[in-house]
Amino acid sequence: MIETKIDGNTKDSVDNDVNNEENKFDKDVNGRINEEKNFKKDINEEEKNIEINSEDNSVNELISAAANVNDDPSLPCLTFRFWVLSTFFTVLGAAISVFYYFRSNYLNYSIFFVILLSYTAGKWMEKMLPTRRFRIKNWEFSLNPGPFNYKEHVCIAAAATAVGSTAYATAVISVQELFYNTRVNFLIGFLLLLSTQMIGYGLAGFVRKYLVRPANMIWPQSLVYASMYNTLHGNTSETNDKLRFFYFAFISMFVWQFIPEYMFTWLASAAILCLIAPNNNVAKTLGSVYKGAGLVLLVEII
Repeated sequence: MIETKIDGNTKDSVDNDVNNEENKFDKDVNGRINEEKNFKKDINEEEKNIEINSEDNSVNELISAAANVNDDPSLPCLTFRFWVLSTFFTVLGAAISVFYYFRSNYLNYSIFFVILLSYTAGKWMEKMLPTRRFRIKNWEFSLNPGPFNYKEHVCIAAAATAVGSTAYATAVISVQELFYNTRVNFLIGFLLLLSTQMIGYGLAGFVRKYLVRPANMIWPQSLVYASMYNTLHGNTSETNDKLRFFYFAFISMFVWQFIPEYMFTWLASAAILCLIAPNNNVAKTLGSVYKGAGLVLLVEII
């Protein structure tokens, strides 16, 4: 009986030792597996961080190549040249956008046109305006405070961009007058247009922190404008060479497009019979393109 007990105790102790060893082995295996998982996780996080850093570096390089990241706070922006040119391009853009808003052949008021023409006008005013300083009580100013700088240029283009497209509330006022015979008071219409525009600018101000301020929020169209400003206000000799090439290409394209697109189209729709006999009803009926048979046009097409 005693030997049996001893053997049983020995067997139990051996089993416990085996279980302990197995538990230790399992813990070691699980620990190594967890270490490998953590190691792989750390490697993946490092790779992601490297990719993010490389993307940030590429973004910064792209922005630095397209735009001037340095700011000169001494440059004036709200100058006499700015007020004159911004007023001119704003009035011109508003008139064009509203006039062509009600026509089928819509004319786009391009911001590139404003940037290029305002640059030429600003440089001309830089040479022509006097540099004399005027003083009104405690306020001193000059019509020509110095070279035409990029801050003035950007402010002029920003003012013209605000009127580059017609306000949607214009359709509300027009529909009321055309279809409902309700004439809107000037003050009411003005406040309607102003309020709808201010709502848009207010919403843009709310999301500026999230859509404008972060460095990784790139607006490709704005980069194009920034690159153009950087080119125009960069090295003078390189800028002049690029402008000469641009003017040459622009004039060539204008001549190439104006003659076939406008002149030939007009000649194709010209009513020759009506021009020959403007008071002859038969000639009008046969030769008119819009209200007649357009025989001359048919002959030209054939």
